[in-house]
Amino acid sequence: MGAKVGATARSAAQAKSRAGAASAVLVGAVLAASLMFAALPQAAHAHGPVAPLASSYLARVTALPPGLHAKIVDGDQRMWLEAPPSETVTVLDYQGAPYLRFDSAGVQVNQNSAMYYLNQTPVAETPPPNLTASTPPSWQRASGGHSFSWHDGRLHALAAVALLPGKRLVGNWRVALRIDGRPSMISGGLWHAPDPSIVWFWPIVVLLACVLAARRVRRRELDRLTARGVSLATLAALGAVGIGRGLHGRPTVSVLQWIELAVMLAFVVWALRRVLFVRSGYFIYIAIALIAVWQGVELIPTLVHGYVLIAIPAFLTRACTVVCLGGGVSLLLLAFRLAEEPRSSPPRIAASGAPIAGVLLGALLLGGCGSTHRSQSAAGLPAALVAESRPIGSGASFHPPAAGPVLGRCEPRLGSRVGVHVELFAADRVVIIPGGIGTRAPLSFSAGRIAGARCFGELVTLEPTGVVLVRRGAGVALSNLFRSWGQPLSARRVAGFAVGGGRVAAFVDGRRWRGNPGDVPLAAHSEIVLEVGPYVPPHAAYAFPPGA
Repeated sequence: MGAKVGATARSAAQAKSRAGAASAVLVGAVLAASLMFAALPQAAHAHGPVAPLASSYLARVTALPPGLHAKIVDGDQRMWLEAPPSETVTVLDYQGAPYLRFDSAGVQVNQNSAMYYLNQTPVAETPPPNLTASTPPSWQRASGGHSFSWHDGRLHALAAVALLPGKRLVGNWRVALRIDGRPSMISGGLWHAPDPSIVWFWPIVVLLACVLAARRVRRRELDRLTARGVSLATLAALGAVGIGRGLHGRPTVSVLQWIELAVMLAFVVWALRRVLFVRSGYFIYIAIALIAVWQGVELIPTLVHGYVLIAIPAFLTRACTVVCLGGGVSLLLLAFRLAEEPRSSPPRIAASGAPIAGVLLGALLLGGCGSTHRSQSAAGLPAALVAESRPIGSGASFHPPAAGPVLGRCEPRLGSRVGVHVELFAADRVVIIPGGIGTRAPLSFSAGRIAGARCFGELVTLEPTGVVLVRRGAGVALSNLFRSWGQPLSARRVAGFAVGGGRVAAFVDGRRWRGNPGDVPLAAHSEIVLEVGPYVPPHAAYAFPPGA
């Protein structure tokens, strides 16, 4: 009889051991599958990251025509525009051709626009070579509403420009419009934020080291207390991250985001109740750990990029990311320990398979619906747009001040003016034409632009954008601009740069000027480019602000 009892006890012990080993293998397989799905490269997209959680660049709208509403979505990837149905608003593409039309019937897209082909998904298409700004449009209905968002490479193009040390503002961008046939524009800037400190990863290492030290004690009650404490912190981080991601508008909060937020908060509440009021088994910790690791992997971009693109502060997002990663991996280590040791009584969570199935289903739902991070790609930017970009030169020679005389009558009011855009390139860098040319002190400023002066001459610059405002009927040329600037201009010299051999290259509206550069007339809305050194593809036009 005693032999039978001993055999039965040994069989029970072996069965428990096999069950524990099988559970550990199952948990390891589930973890490996979860991490594999999280790490798999997602579907390629032609226009950079889709719904990114963080970015090193952030575009902002600084000025737009009255009545329009515009926002930047996904950091610097897409423009969202809403126009009143009473106006016809046309968005022009990179070549100046119509791309989108907003009117009372909704939104239409021009299939004869180069931007239409470049914005095809998932892979951008090459536009037909015969498309120009004068090609007759072929409109196709895109939306019955009065708002629309699209990828616009002009927002991100400046990211290819070399950034001067310590500078946040990369440069200014413009999106040309026509409102009821009148030229207009949306303008803004692109900002860069340095990457966060690598110190953010250090708490993850510290947390794992503490959990490993607790495991070495091999006390089941300590393992349970540690798992409980880590679970509470991890669930708090999951709740905060769920709220931040769910309430982040792109530009508004979608129905899917509300559903994801509801599922995440329901899981957090359910798991908190189990951890706080029920003697939890290792399966609840595995469920929390899997979802935390999944969320943490997706949130890693917030630890390596300067701007966080969800609806909670960047510091809180990064702290939650650290807790999700460190807490998730720590809980898995503790769950393995709790699964290996025998139990005095079966955990209450095992009384029914429904809670476990619900947890795993929630994890799969959150993983499938919440995997919004995509690898970044520079694809989709027009090659011509990148080729025309040059960084601003550093040093005094690339930033010569306004030091010349005021030409013509110096009047207290700016008066009616026409705009001319002038660009200077030397040594493959941009030479800044300063604001203040043709003005007399004292000067007053608003948002970095000259708003008032003692008086204004025949030609003036109010900001360092290259836009020259010329009094109507003045009949001035480029040599007059340089004289008022106080800088030399000849066939072999521009400002502080001389041509070693050959001549200064001058372009007007994209065409080569064969005469003396100083003779180029400052005609209304002309685009003038001067180059000393390597060839830079000249712009053919410039989107002037309203009234210029």
